[in-house]
Amino acid sequence: MLKIESIEGISVTIPGRAQILTSYGSLRSWSRTIIKVTTDTGIVGWGDVSARIKPEALRPFEASLRGLSPWSPTLISA
Repeated sequence: MLKIESIEGISVTIPGRAQILTSYGSLRSWSRTIIKVTTDTGIVGWGDVSARIKPEALRPFEASLRGLSPWSPTLISA
């Protein structure tokens, strides 16, 4: 059975080709935190969240998620 082995957060800033106007103001780039989830079989899944979530904020969750199935419908409760 597929199990979560590790979770890693990676901060990135994506440059834009042109400035755009948003409700947050003018943006020339977008910052995100990329989430890398690796399973015990070496399969890697990717996701992203707001840059307000720093990579170090994900570390406390790694221990509690390690060994769980990434397909579990009850993995995250509302």
